[in-house]
Amino acid sequence: MGTKKIAIQTQLWGNGNLEQNFKPIFDEVIQAGYDGVECRFAVLRQKEELKRYLKDRALKIHALHTSPDTFNSENGIKEEFRELLSDMAEFGITNLLISPSRKSSFDEQVASLDAAARMAEICRRVGVQLHYHNHDFEFEHGFRLYDEIVKVPHLGIALDIGWLYRARVPLAEFMERYRSSITYYHVKDTTFEEWRELGTGDVNMKEAVRLLESVPMEWWTIEQDNSRLAALQSAQASRSFLRTIVY
Repeated sequence: MGTKKIAIQTQLWGNGNLEQNFKPIFDEVIQAGYDGVECRFAVLRQKEELKRYLKDRALKIHALHTSPDTFNSENGIKEEFRELLSDMAEFGITNLLISPSRKSSFDEQVASLDAAARMAEICRRVGVQLHYHNHDFEFEHGFRLYDEIVKVPHLGIALDIGWLYRARVPLAEFMERYRSSITYYHVKDTTFEEWRELGTGDVNMKEAVRLLESVPMEWWTIEQDNSRLAALQSAQASRSFLRTIVY
């Protein structure tokens, strides 16, 4: 299976904490043994501090995450989106995840893909891959919404296996149907009620890893929305588990 780089989504530490001061969070990410982070896009508001911090550390901002609503208006995509992409270029960040800020009707979800298409084309021009991140509610009408998502040019799928489990959609079936569009992974464990550290929830992680390996990627991202444990302890537990079974 080879060597793979592992990132973690910093939501585990709280987005509010990240936006106040990323340094103690990134320190714990390094301590827990990760190669990179995926963060809410607002972390780049600390751009100069980030440059100084990352200069002498073997940690990469692998991806950012936002909602299309943040950068979409009646007049099209806001100029702030292009400014975000410019800032991303300074850090060599080539992955941007989007997901809805709220649950909406099927028709509203389909309509929102117009903004996603515009964002994806702007990203393509500057060498950024835009990924649509799934939750569970996208599957309330079966695969209908994702059949529309994969029609959007240059928009990849950020497959979150934990949310997929909560949607009661078999991972093997999803991957078989959309294999050519999957461009990013959230490796995530859960029950139907609680997010869990890898190996402690109901997702068959060994089988999931086997399936994920069928679409090779240099990076995987571990995500856990929240935990009963302290963030560092949770991050260490998931990283250790993944290391014992594969990386």
